[in-house]
Amino acid sequence: MTATGHKTSPLDTALACQKKGDHEGAEAGFRAVLAETPEHPEALVLLGDLLQKTKRAEEAVSLIERGIAVAQKGGRRPAAAWRVALAYAKRDTGDLEGALAIFDALVAEAPGVPEPLFLRAGILQRLERHEAAIADYEAVLKRAPNDAKVLNNVGVSYKALRQLVKAFEAFRKAMELDPKYTQATVNVGKLLLDMGQPDAAISNLRRAHALDPENAAAEFALIDALQVGEMVEEAEQLAEKALARNPDSINAVIQLGNIRMTMGRRESAVELARRAGAVAPRAPGVLSLLAEADRDADADALLRRIDEVLSDAQGFGHSISLHFAAARLCERLKRYPEAFGHYVAGNAVRKEQLERLGNGYDRARFEGQVNRMIATFGQREIAGPPGSTSELPVFIVGMPRSGTTLTEQILASHPQVVGGGELVEMGQIVRWLRNVHGYPEKLPGDQIRKTANGYLKHVGGIGRGAARVTDKMPGNYMNLGLIARMFPKSRIIHCRRDPMDNCLSCFAQNFRQDGLAWSCDLEDTAHQYCHYSRLMEHWRAVLPPNLLLEVDYEDTVADLEGQARRVVAFVGLEWDDACLSFHKTERAIVTASRAQVRNPIYRSSVGRWKRYGDAVLPLVQALDSCGYGPEADRGGAVS
Repeated sequence: MTATGHKTSPLDTALACQKKGDHEGAEAGFRAVLAETPEHPEALVLLGDLLQKTKRAEEAVSLIERGIAVAQKGGRRPAAAWRVALAYAKRDTGDLEGALAIFDALVAEAPGVPEPLFLRAGILQRLERHEAAIADYEAVLKRAPNDAKVLNNVGVSYKALRQLVKAFEAFRKAMELDPKYTQATVNVGKLLLDMGQPDAAISNLRRAHALDPENAAAEFALIDALQVGEMVEEAEQLAEKALARNPDSINAVIQLGNIRMTMGRRESAVELARRAGAVAPRAPGVLSLLAEADRDADADALLRRIDEVLSDAQGFGHSISLHFAAARLCERLKRYPEAFGHYVAGNAVRKEQLERLGNGYDRARFEGQVNRMIATFGQREIAGPPGSTSELPVFIVGMPRSGTTLTEQILASHPQVVGGGELVEMGQIVRWLRNVHGYPEKLPGDQIRKTANGYLKHVGGIGRGAARVTDKMPGNYMNLGLIARMFPKSRIIHCRRDPMDNCLSCFAQNFRQDGLAWSCDLEDTAHQYCHYSRLMEHWRAVLPPNLLLEVDYEDTVADLEGQARRVVAFVGLEWDDACLSFHKTERAIVTASRAQVRNPIYRSSVGRWKRYGDAVLPLVQALDSCGYGPEADRGGAVS
């Protein structure tokens, strides 16, 4: 009985259970109604709707269709909510066209009404009819321009259409409208990472993870960004927690495996890769990790599996990683033309992705940057009042894949040296000086002291009492004039490598950092190398002679001890034999050389370009045009 004395009906009881979240009680109540009145339209539809929500879509469709038919037979027009429930049930059975037909009818009955348009757009997205979905979402936005969910969904369709700039703007606006909208924040972070901006990505993804700690997509995106951003220990902790919470999570296993490779724990990485492969043998992340980590894997069988998955790969990221994984396996099998084909294909996809993000390589812009450095920094400017007389920093610069990681690892094996890795601080200083003070044309002396002290504070925190701390950001070769002014008693080590091997090694890496879009194209890579070399020629002419040491990768491979002693002496330290056992030094290596520097020195990378025959002719011709083709003289070393 109710408070007013009316008897409570079985339908009311069922609805009360449903309102409280008691699905079992609600289902029992609806079935009780139908036991008494099998053709009760409300009970049929309500039970069907409940079953749809509890993952029993097939029975749900039957019940809702029956309820609608009974209502129509009795002369009643089925409510729009009933038809929406039927559309959702059909969607969940895989009958997307059936669901779309229902929403088409609802839109036709109420043109311009936002809700049916929004619901239809969701089905159109599932059908991969993204242009039509965007049209519906745009119609909704005319009525509700500040609806964050609609904007986020627009971004999803733009991303599927590879219109990545529009996708990013939609995600960003959704996030700004609703700062607590986790999914939009994740989407912004992931695209920032694709743009090669890990710091900005991490900032967004930390916020998303804090908003919803149980959101797996936010957590995995943050772990990925932390790895790229060299925050490996934090990434490992998050991955371990994710795996502890859900031991069956393939994503957690793969991410932890990649982190373990970065940390030099290959055996653990292989174990994790095999564990994931046993459950999800076709997962792109599993295949990529196996290709890199598992030396005992059947390369032929793994390559066949990758080729099969590549034909169905969705999205830029999976296609790129699979092509590079396949190339590594082909290299292992000495199938070099096939390997090169995969490098070309993977780079073509990455280049398209970057260009669609508005982040492609701009040759004129890079030439202009080099021209400004040469025009601005002469001997007089470099010899101005110093920022600091500290000898703590050691800057290791050069093209990527030129031996910078190997050189740092040798030095970091010395007990008085701490390897700082690829520090972003100098780049941040340059951006601040440019934006606030008009650098490089203007270089206020008081700001030189301020930035030098700030940099030393950060590096000193890394070193914790070490005599030297390395900063192995290769692109700091652009900033050598500023570095020489800030730290005239520091040491700069310029790593060089045969231009063909260097360029080809860059082309063969799936770089994810900002500013490396040139590596996706052989001719762009040659262009970068030529103008980098032009700038280094300038630095040789204007830097103080005791500030710069140039080390050739080929010389280090041929005479490890001789070159290692030369480097250690240059940074002002006594020799230590630990520098010869660099491959045993335990530290996280997040660069493309993470596997190589875990092994003793080897010569197989010298002359690597010759394996590929005529396929590398575009690179030969492009380097020849600036005097750096095969066998070209690279200039004298400064010691």
